[in-house]
Amino acid sequence: YAQSEDPVQAPDPLTVHMRWLPHTMLGELEVYLTLQTGDGAREIIWAEGGQRVVNGWGWPAPNWLTGAVTDGEAYIAIPLDLPPGTYTLVMSLSGSDGWLGLTRSDGSFGGTQLVLGDVVVEAPPYPAPQLDRLIARNAEWPGLHVIGVGPPEMQLMAGRAMPFSLGLERREGSSADALAWELVCGAAQESRTGVRRSQLGLLQWAPSTPEAWPVGHRYEVRYAPLLSPDLPEGKCTLSVWPSYGDGPQADAVIVGEVSVQQRSRELVLPRTPDIPLAVTVGGFGELVGADLASLEPRLGDDLDITLYWRALGPAAADYTVFVHLVDPDNGILAQSDAWPDGGAAPTTTWSEGEVIVDRHVLRVPAAMPAGDYRLYVGMYDARHGTRQALYAAGVRLDEDRAQFSLIEIQP
Repeated sequence: YAQSEDPVQAPDPLTVHMRWLPHTMLGELEVYLTLQTGDGAREIIWAEGGQRVVNGWGWPAPNWLTGAVTDGEAYIAIPLDLPPGTYTLVMSLSGSDGWLGLTRSDGSFGGTQLVLGDVVVEAPPYPAPQLDRLIARNAEWPGLHVIGVGPPEMQLMAGRAMPFSLGLERREGSSADALAWELVCGAAQESRTGVRRSQLGLLQWAPSTPEAWPVGHRYEVRYAPLLSPDLPEGKCTLSVWPSYGDGPQADAVIVGEVSVQQRSRELVLPRTPDIPLAVTVGGFGELVGADLASLEPRLGDDLDITLYWRALGPAAADYTVFVHLVDPDNGILAQSDAWPDGGAAPTTTWSEGEVIVDRHVLRVPAAMPAGDYRLYVGMYDARHGTRQALYAAGVRLDEDRAQFSLIEIQP
């Protein structure tokens, strides 16, 4: 791929030139480009573009010749209300079966997103319109006029990101260094447990501070703070205001309401695992045990595995659990890849002390020799392909995977 090192500016699009080398016959492909900031669960997409993959002659991927280099282009529209600053350009590819994985030079999985580099976006030559798609608000903050808000989703699970946006117009004068936000759930007073039913935090300006905005220009500024996994279930109101530390506070703007949902949580193991373990993962969890429905499955059987995790706290991102059936040559013969509890307990929602029961099913291949095989478990970030660090007795495990069983597969 190649892109100009010059800044881009609305209303012109960002153009990415791509060179492809097919190693085999291809199906239909879609390329997806994003401009984003942040990381982990707090990644924010500011602009995006998706299109069918074609080359310079307009031929789609199924018509390309194997082994022949071909060129093409992809685009992202740059809206007038995109704040100036530096963004990360990310590319993903999808086919008929979903997102395609990347392979690193050493043959390992590289995730589903390819970071292409940084893109500098300059302020447009003229202001955006009135941002009519936002819900109107009218408030004055130092150096800013609040035009409108993009409320969060009406329902969100505790522990998940809460995306919302603010429509702001730059005015003369200095602005605050950051914004404060508060989510008040139910009554604002303290609950019977003595804990106030709310969450309070700070929002940093990104990808630039209002000091870099031309006076009179309007931008939609995006945020995605993480909700506490311990918030009570019920309706909550989100408010935002400029933060000056201990200084005077400007008026708060109500962004909207959200209904916080809680999933069921267990604080004790439902049973003593057949295979006790003590493997910590990423500082946010511990694998305390595992169960196998059978230690001597037959070729072609389903291998039923239950993992027991104990949360040490929420994770910074949503990680995928992998379970691998591995042969003596370290080849992966079968695997299961899923968020914990089949996706019902994402790692960002984990609360300290809770137990997560995580079931996986592997199909033992019918066409393989009978014999002894190993089972490994671990976690990884599916977007970037990076595994979470695993430790046992204070020692980091090789390849960040834990062997939890040796099984004998019967013919």
